[in-house]
Amino acid sequence: MSRDSRSKLPRFQSSKDAIGYFEKNSRVKLCDLQAPRTNTISWNCEGNRLACGSSDRRIAIASFEVGGRLKCTYNGSPHDGSVEYVSFHKKDPNQFASASTDKSVCIWDVRQPKTHTKVVTKGPNLYVNWSPCGKYLIFGDKDDKLSLIDTRTYSPVKVHEFKVQVNEPAFHPCGEYIFVTTENGKLEVFKIPTLEHCMSVQAHAQQANCLAIAFNRDGSKMAIGGADGLCSIWNTEQIICERTLSRLDYPIRAISFSCDDKIIATGSEDPFIDLAYVEDGARVHELKTDSVTYSLAFHPKHMLLAYCASLSERDKDAGLVKIFGYTT
Repeated sequence: MSRDSRSKLPRFQSSKDAIGYFEKNSRVKLCDLQAPRTNTISWNCEGNRLACGSSDRRIAIASFEVGGRLKCTYNGSPHDGSVEYVSFHKKDPNQFASASTDKSVCIWDVRQPKTHTKVVTKGPNLYVNWSPCGKYLIFGDKDDKLSLIDTRTYSPVKVHEFKVQVNEPAFHPCGEYIFVTTENGKLEVFKIPTLEHCMSVQAHAQQANCLAIAFNRDGSKMAIGGADGLCSIWNTEQIICERTLSRLDYPIRAISFSCDDKIIATGSEDPFIDLAYVEDGARVHELKTDSVTYSLAFHPKHMLLAYCASLSERDKDAGLVKIFGYTT
C-alpha cells in the first residue's frame, strides 16, 4: 500500500451511488487463518494487519495486501480459555490486546508475536478496548465489572461494578468518555480516567438489552445495536436518535462504520449482514452469510469489510475470516 489508498475510495453522494458500487463490488474472499471457531477480529490502524481470536483459545495474526491476500504470521494459544475479543491500538499499528475467559488480558507487539504481557484479572473477560491516546485499556468481564488499566504500568486505575448486565464498552474518539451498553435498553456514559458516571441514555426499549456500539471517525455519530434487532444511529453532540434500522430480526452483535463514514454494517444471527447508507438509513447491500455473524470490521482505508461467520448452519463451530468488497 505504497500509494494513498484513500484516493481509491468511491465517492458516494447518495444511497443510489452506494447501491451501484456494491453491485459491482460484491465479491467475497475466504481466508483460513487456521483458528477454528473464530469469533472476533480487528484491523490495525494502517490496515496492513488483521488479528483474530477463537473459541479454541487461538490467536492468529495476518499481514494483509489490498489484493486480498492474508498471510498468517502467527498462530498460537497464549490463553487457556476462549478468546472473546481482540482490539488493535488506535495509533500504533503493532500493538493489540486480547481478552479471554481464562481471567486474563494479553498485550501484544505483532513484531514479536511470541512474547506478550499477560495481565491477570478477577473475572472471565468478554471485551477489551484501547483509549484513543493508547494510555488506557478498558475491559469488561462476566461479573459485570468494568476495569480501566494504565498500559504503562499494567496496573488498575479504576474498577466500576454494575448491578446490571454489562455488554460492549467503547471509548468516544475524543478520548474523554467511555460509553457502555447495558441491559434494559440503556447506555451508560463515564468520564475517563475516574469512571465518574455522567449520563444514562434510554437508547432502546427496556425489554431489549443494548449489546453493541460503534462510533464514526470523529465521534459525531454512534450506532447502538440491541437485542430487539434494531440499530439506532445517534447524533452524539445532542444525544438524539436520528434514525433506526429495522431490517434484522435477531440480536445485533456487531457494528462497524466504513472508513469514509458513509456506510454502516450490522451483523447478527440473521443469515445476512445489512449494509446501509448512514445519512438516510437506506439499504445499499444485503450480504448473504447463511449463518451467524460473530464479528465484523471495515478496513480503515478501503471499502472492504472483514467478518467472521460459520461456514453453514450445519457447521456453526467452523469459522473463517471473509473479506467482502472486491470487484466481481
